[in-house]
Amino acid sequence: MWFVVLSFAAGAATVTASDVDSNETGQCQEGLIVPLWEPTTNLTTSDRIFRGSVYFFALMYLFLGVSIISDRFMSAIEVITSQEKKVSIKSKGERKTMLVRVWNETVANLTLMALGSSAPEIMLSVIEIWAKNFQAGDLGPGTIVGSAAYNLFVIIAICVSVIPNGESRTIKHLSVFFVTATWSIFAYIWLYVILAVSSKGVVDVWEGLLTFIFFPLTVLTAFIADKKIPIHKIPLKLIRRFKSHSAVGAVESVDMELSKSDYDDFEEMLENARQQSATLLKDLRKEFPDKSMAELKTLAKEKMEQSGPKSRAFYRIQATRSITGGSISQRGVKEPTPVEEKISIAEVKDDNTYVRFEKEEHTVLENIGTFVVKIVLDGPPLTVPLMVDYQSEDGSAQAGSDYMAVSGTLIFKPGQKEQLFKIKIIDDDVFEEDEHFFVRLSNVRVQGAKANGLNTTFKLGEPSVTKINILDDDHSGVFGFPEASVEVSESVGVYEIVVERKTGARGRVKVPYYTEDGTAKAGKDYIDLKGTLLFDNNESRKIIPLRVISENSYERNSTLTVHLSKPVIETSTNPLRSSFRGHQSPNAEKVALEGLPVLGEVSVLHITIKESLEFKDTVDMLVETRASPFIVGTTSWGEQFADAIKVKGGDDDDGEPPSCFDYFLHVLTIFWKILFAFVPPTDTFASKVSAIQDSTADNSIGNVTGSNAVNVFLGIGIAWSIAAIYHSFHGNAFIVPPGNLAFSVTIFCTEALIAITIIVMRRCKFIGGELGGATIPKYLTSLFFFSLWVFYVVMSTLEVYHVIEGF
Repeated sequence: MWFVVLSFAAGAATVTASDVDSNETGQCQEGLIVPLWEPTTNLTTSDRIFRGSVYFFALMYLFLGVSIISDRFMSAIEVITSQEKKVSIKSKGERKTMLVRVWNETVANLTLMALGSSAPEIMLSVIEIWAKNFQAGDLGPGTIVGSAAYNLFVIIAICVSVIPNGESRTIKHLSVFFVTATWSIFAYIWLYVILAVSSKGVVDVWEGLLTFIFFPLTVLTAFIADKKIPIHKIPLKLIRRFKSHSAVGAVESVDMELSKSDYDDFEEMLENARQQSATLLKDLRKEFPDKSMAELKTLAKEKMEQSGPKSRAFYRIQATRSITGGSISQRGVKEPTPVEEKISIAEVKDDNTYVRFEKEEHTVLENIGTFVVKIVLDGPPLTVPLMVDYQSEDGSAQAGSDYMAVSGTLIFKPGQKEQLFKIKIIDDDVFEEDEHFFVRLSNVRVQGAKANGLNTTFKLGEPSVTKINILDDDHSGVFGFPEASVEVSESVGVYEIVVERKTGARGRVKVPYYTEDGTAKAGKDYIDLKGTLLFDNNESRKIIPLRVISENSYERNSTLTVHLSKPVIETSTNPLRSSFRGHQSPNAEKVALEGLPVLGEVSVLHITIKESLEFKDTVDMLVETRASPFIVGTTSWGEQFADAIKVKGGDDDDGEPPSCFDYFLHVLTIFWKILFAFVPPTDTFASKVSAIQDSTADNSIGNVTGSNAVNVFLGIGIAWSIAAIYHSFHGNAFIVPPGNLAFSVTIFCTEALIAITIIVMRRCKFIGGELGGATIPKYLTSLFFFSLWVFYVVMSTLEVYHVIEGF
């Protein structure tokens, strides 16, 4: 019903306008595509409503076609402007490999992005000029100002209010915003100057060309503001930029010195990407604590695909496809099909039989008396008796005073796999350092004729020498850590700190311990420890469990120390004191005192908590593979025709099936979809797609001001330059009636200054950003911006119909 009312209102408005000014006519004219419906005179009200309805539906159908081909065009623009290239550069004498975006974000938004999003308006201006024999169209410059007012007031009003409560968005490149805002206001002042001041009602060639030249000047000044280039260094910087970008586009690996600003920009971009990836992994680990890092990596990729920021072109495409029964394809990164790892171990045929000790080292207490040493066979089962000799050798321990020397021959019977022999340790009451000696195997053999005809060779295996450590039991022990410092991964969970007891293990000994903060803080980086270890008699090793708190940091270097306090013998079970009471020899007291427990050289352990290498590698992988999950382009004609026929939901994020309305829109637009599927796939122009990373308000606000300027300089500049040159070539003037342009421009510029001031004021701490923020200010801002647009429309309408006097 609304289109009927609008059609009737349009007809009534035409009559009213004719009554106001008899020189104006409301006669329809032949269109480029839609023909004129004859007859055009003596029409009744019902005829007007019916014809208006038909024209309305025809224009809406053409509008859908324009939207679909614009979507194809924007897909190509998105692919081009989001390209990245890996280059090798030198930064401070150090070679680094990094991804460089071919297009600067600001330049892309003001050039190709603006060209793509404004293509229908630009083409409409050019087609209108050509269709009317290079005469000014009926729409007039006032409609351009009206479009700018809608963009600045209504679109920003919506953007301010749609941000979720409690969140805000701030413009990152504020200097770029000021530049584009200035140009957007100047554009409409300039429009008024060339039409109403310099040559009233006439557009000269120089005026049209200068209007177009303002477009690259807008891009250049915005780029300078983006890179914060000082005025006196602009020529040199631009030359260097041109050379570096030429090099980047020409080769895969280039050598170029980064300026400080370039290096800082790269470091900031890299750090932001790392923080985003690390934060995402942290959240996923909390949500799925039982999943492995490989599974978390897959989930992180999916999350990045769904929630990654999109470019201005993306949202333009999404809006278009939502009204044509389509959606943006979400092609997530495909994980390679898991292949079961099969380790092939070459089986080496070895018929040898090896004789060796079971252990390379044995540790025993001095009071153990006799202990057993085992010798084993490796290889095929024995079929004949095998003999091997063994013999002890002194180390720091001496045979006869510390142990009883051993030697002999062991005989392995057929089918036997191991043999044993005993060694006796000599105990004394003299305190002494820990000592050791060795036992060596030799002379493996098979006796006599029994070895004849055997295919097996008998050899000594490893270890063929075993070390016997004798711990003195007359001392209560020297307590300490194996190392003075260790590095611990934050993902370790619980790190087991080893406390060793050397030079004796007599009695039950208590060893107090405690942790002390360094850069690591108890409760934040680790769980504070304070307690006492109790070593039983003959016990030489204890564990202190240190719980490390994982922050899932990309880089971490937190330090703490663990201290051991003076060890104390448990009074009730002090063997030294008992021995001293039972032996009243002159040396008894001396032996007892020498055997008291003490701290060793390493009684303080320095622990450095480092980042998890697995976590860091995963973050690096995510940063390096940050690609756009929403592929706005296609890779083949087959895919395009398949997409043209398929019906998809209107929202790319919710995963819901298509609605009935989606099916209706799809049927309505399938002709256009199939027709424009013949356009070459966008991925034939570029092989890699990545979304522009921007979670700020720049794409919401900055692009509005930039588009308003570009629409005048590019859209009007091209069309009017063509018409002015054409008329100048034929000796005529290109006439463009200014209409009520002075009145419209004055109101728009005044309101635009008010709007820009409010946008900047919203950066205060109370609100938090240009978009969103506190609930009440957010909705008040949106209401005020919308009222500015309503005021502009009402005042312009009243001035057009001479209700109020213009100027």
